[in-house]
Amino acid sequence: ALDYAGKTDWRLPSPLELQSIMEDTQAASLVDTSVFPNLGDSSFWTSTAFAGNSDEAYYGQLGLGFINHGLKSDNHHVVCVRGTEPVMSSHFIESTAFSANIVTDLLTGLVWQAQTDSGTDWRQALANCEASTVAGFGDWRLPTNKELSSLVDYTSSSPASDFPNVTSSTFWSSTTYKADPNRAWFTR
Repeated sequence: ALDYAGKTDWRLPSPLELQSIMEDTQAASLVDTSVFPNLGDSSFWTSTAFAGNSDEAYYGQLGLGFINHGLKSDNHHVVCVRGTEPVMSSHFIESTAFSANIVTDLLTGLVWQAQTDSGTDWRQALANCEASTVAGFGDWRLPTNKELSSLVDYTSSSPASDFPNVTSSTFWSSTTYKADPNRAWFTR
């Protein structure tokens, strides 16, 4: 119902849209305050209900840089967006190169290894990706926090992705948590 700047087609952002304004590289506020001077470090609602519990919805905590879910009766701020929301379903294409499965994400254009490693710490995860030659490619890397989050389908649960053969697990990103360089971002 918002009538702002002469436009009336405003809506709540999806979790990925809200995350797109978060700056993983900043230590203090995780939002560029020169572009968004009034958002601060608050939490903001998204448009997406949590698939695991109909009483919950996703929100983004801009000061800490994460997306989480909580009760719909909780109080969070609102920031509106306009434009077409990207469609998240069925955007992965699995193929084979040099006898190894790879997955192309049609939404981002990224190519992913289809198999996963488990049980490694962050430094080992970085090293494993950089040393990988899966499918004949030598330029593999651990994804950034935003790239990893782009695999999440916030409308699904257990697993919350239609990435081929994905399991409900924790996956490292290459993004260091700037407020504490001994920590890094992950997606679960």
